Amino acid sequence: MSNILTLQDIPDLKCDCCIANNDSELIFLSVWGKDTAMQELFAKLTIGETTTYGLTDIKLNHHRVFLAEGKYYAKRTLKVTKTLFGSLIHAFIFDKRIIEPNRDSNSMISIYKIEDVSTRHNRYFDAIKTLSSVPILEHWADEIVSIAKQQGMIKEHKAIVGDIDATTIIVNDTILTQIMSQKIRDGILTLS
Repeated sequence: MSNILTLQDIPDLKCDCCIANNDSELIFLSVWGKDTAMQELFAKLTIGETTTYGLTDIKLNHHRVFLAEGKYYAKRTLKVTKTLFGSLIHAFIFDKRIIEPNRDSNSMISIYKIEDVSTRHNRYFDAIKTLSSVPILEHWADEIVSIAKQQGMIKEHKAIVGDIDATTIIVNDTILTQIMSQKIRDGILTLS
């Protein structure tokens, strides 16, 4: 797989990282290009499907990533000077849940380097503690992460291109509380 993909609608932009969820909805996009090409992308994303010139999806070579309806994406840009190609703009376009949990859907997204497997468990547990309305003790970490995985509260996403992956954590407080309560009654979750 190539490390750089081209945006078919704006071929002057190159993508070095893209992650989509299981419904092919955009989670994270990293693109490079000249300022005019980047402004074209931002304009097309802003007008969306209101005209024939807008974008509702991003085509990267043979991959197609959709912009989730009703979701608000954040963007960060940086001007990079003194490259072989002159000045370039680097932009990240991403689901806002990467930087701030969504309390309405009780969800957040964590991104990490692919080889960083050892810290994923800790990130999952920290996210569950952040999203849960009930207190969770530190020594319950293994059991709580196991419950969340079994109940489909942790969804892992692989990159289309790039060396990072993402995980969506959606905590269902009702289910989590019921299972935790039962495990406390059964002596599996203890106070010490």
